[in-house]
Amino acid sequence: MRYRAYIILAAAILIELLIGATLGWGAFVPLIIKYYGYSAVRSQMIFSVTIVVFSLSIFGYGRVIGRIGERVLLLGGSLLYILAY
Repeated sequence: MRYRAYIILAAAILIELLIGATLGWGAFVPLIIKYYGYSAVRSQMIFSVTIVVFSLSIFGYGRVIGRIGERVLLLGGSLLYILAY
């Protein structure tokens, strides 16, 4: 039982790190502009699309979560998020 609590804690920390990667976008903007030659507007469009897609997907998750369960949905969403990077 105690072992399971540590697994849940590790999963929660991993999820927070993945969310923090999105919210820490501002730290990457100067590097993207420098190395890829993007303008500030173009680099912010990437962030804007990410936030819009993330926000709109919440509606779909709300409908699906009752059918397949939280764990399956969280695992699938996490894998898609990791593969996007």
